[in-house]
Amino acid sequence: MTILDITQNAQGRQKVSFDLPEGEWKLLILVSTDKGGEPHYEHYKEEFGKTILGFFSDEPRFGNVHGPYGSIGRMDLVSDLYSRHFSRRIGNWCHARGVRYIGHTIEDNNAHARLGYGAGHFFKAMAGQDMAGIDVVLHQLMPGMDHGFNKAMTKNGWDGEFFH
Repeated sequence: MTILDITQNAQGRQKVSFDLPEGEWKLLILVSTDKGGEPHYEHYKEEFGKTILGFFSDEPRFGNVHGPYGSIGRMDLVSDLYSRHFSRRIGNWCHARGVRYIGHTIEDNNAHARLGYGAGHFFKAMAGQDMAGIDVVLHQLMPGMDHGFNKAMTKNGWDGEFFH
């Protein structure tokens, strides 16, 4: 794997130009900010706890490996850091402003227990949430399909035992 840092090629905050060698590349963009959700809160703070009751997070994950079977490990340290610096931080921000943090992590085909496609640890990843759940969609639950893999809506299929 080759990693190229192209930060020096940034032209302001809107454009970056660079040449890549031949081959297949993935582009990862990291943005650092100290603003967080504060502009939203400042603009709508009168509605927090009344009209705005909470914030929903839908399948946050590392996602640095494609597909629900991808894995870069099952490391507790990374899961702990994710919990402390992502999910608990969002929960604390919400609670300090009188709203709830709700949502769910990616759990498809056991991704909830692996780093890479998932967040590494299902319950650590939901720490800080007031209401958490799972996402059951499409043909994940089908009568008689509660064992093995079935090829419902994806190329690799669904793990029937996991979803049931």
